[in-house]
Amino acid sequence: MSLAKLVYSGQVFGFEWRANLWIPMFQFEAVDLAIRTDVQAVRAALPGPWSGWRLAAWFATANARLEGRCPADLLDWDLPAVMRAADLALADEAACSGDGRPSQQADRKPAEHVVFRHAAVQERVGELLSTP
Repeated sequence: MSLAKLVYSGQVFGFEWRANLWIPMFQFEAVDLAIRTDVQAVRAALPGPWSGWRLAAWFATANARLEGRCPADLLDWDLPAVMRAADLALADEAACSGDGRPSQQADRKPAEHVVFRHAAVQERVGELLSTP
């Protein structure tokens, strides 16, 4: 399946920035670019609908429920804690402003080291895109 179809079907998410579509690479396995089911499970637990930008920001922003660590950085190490943080995100969102609107922190740019932190995945993407 093409990347465009994966985004369109909602199996992976992306966001537009500087006239480009950015796909956070933590959604894919580094070895074969398979979609990570753990990321899909976390996304399903988050309140919705969130934009791709908002999802990327949540995964890439330090989270108090994770002792100040980013959810994307803990996917391989403590998935249950990330799932708990996702389950509690709706309550966190409602508490941000008192009127249910998300805080401005949710609209910050996600950290680039998380969006494209896996050099091996980037290399593999380049290989796959250059293969006829």
